[in-house]
Amino acid sequence: MIYIKDLTIKQIVIITAVAVVFLATIGIYLYKVTTKEENYDMEELGLTDNFVGMESINKQIVIYVTGEVNNKGVVVLEEGARVIDAIESCGGETLDADLNKINLAYVLSDGDKLYVPSIKDKEEIEYITSESGNNVIEKGAGGKMSDKNSVVNINTATKEQLTTLNGIGEATAEKIILYRKENGKFNVAEDIKNVPGIGDSKYEAIKDKITV
Repeated sequence: MIYIKDLTIKQIVIITAVAVVFLATIGIYLYKVTTKEENYDMEELGLTDNFVGMESINKQIVIYVTGEVNNKGVVVLEEGARVIDAIESCGGETLDADLNKINLAYVLSDGDKLYVPSIKDKEEIEYITSESGNNVIEKGAGGKMSDKNSVVNINTATKEQLTTLNGIGEATAEKIILYRKENGKFNVAEDIKNVPGIGDSKYEAIKDKITV
């Protein structure tokens, strides 16, 4: 049997160093085993450093919700939110709501006004609009008054506004509004030719008077 008092200082130092290395190796091994389930290969999951903090930079949109919801008012939603998200953010629909009249999957845009229809509504109503409202004075770039009557925004125009276009009667105006509800907003003015009854000739007659 070897006693410490029989060892030289050099031998004691060597033994101590070996013991420290051994214990450190055991500690590292145990740490890796206990944290194995928490370590993920980000590249294997298809994620990069850009993923970190992504939720914190999501853009937001502001929507005004009226009609048959429990809590009417302005709500802030994530960009890309749909009509159903806006309704849920207002406490859900009322018992008088008629959700069959509106596209719940429609993607909302910043500044939209959403009207949740009622089963009591008897006339055609614009459910999603992005105009400023009646008797509101708007200014364009540089603070100049915008000539809102010079062109018609086919994404937001009412039936009355659409019928001011050459060759667009009430029936065609209703088709344009129906197309918007079923397919979403027009991406470019020429997309209006997708509406039944609007061909090349009619588009040529109104193309300078419409916008999106």
